[in-house]
Amino acid sequence: MYRKCLEKAASTDFFLQKVTTNAAIEFHLNKDLEQLITSCTEFGSITNLEVVSHHFVDSNKIVSVTGRSRYKVRTSTDYNDCYIRGICFLSDGKFIMADHKNKCVKLLDKTYNCIMQTELVGYPLSMCTISTNEVALTVGYLRSINENYFL
Repeated sequence: MYRKCLEKAASTDFFLQKVTTNAAIEFHLNKDLEQLITSCTEFGSITNLEVVSHHFVDSNKIVSVTGRSRYKVRTSTDYNDCYIRGICFLSDGKFIMADHKNKCVKLLDKTYNCIMQTELVGYPLSMCTISTNEVALTVGYLRSINENYFL
């Protein structure tokens, strides 16, 4: 399974390097931003003027689960049971996971042992890989503002 993940990550990187586009992105500034920063719901909008065509995606491909395993990811500093909201595979074979109830992200080695844990000021809501060694993480607060982090 580990080798398959490495192969998929490598083929994804190769594909992303081959995909080229002439997309133009514009940012439209919200003029009321400075005056209404405390009550403003958006900073502006981003418009993608061209669409990239991905010819290699087969939307009819059937995906199936071939196995399942359980691993202990709770650490001595966790004050709640773990509630994993996201997990991402990194190119070096490690995994990063978002633990919602303990407000942290955990870095796991290839054998699923926690080798690093970083506390967050809010609750991790969602995460995804944006390159082979970079993750985008959305952190939320109780009925309040959400923030994005790049790890």
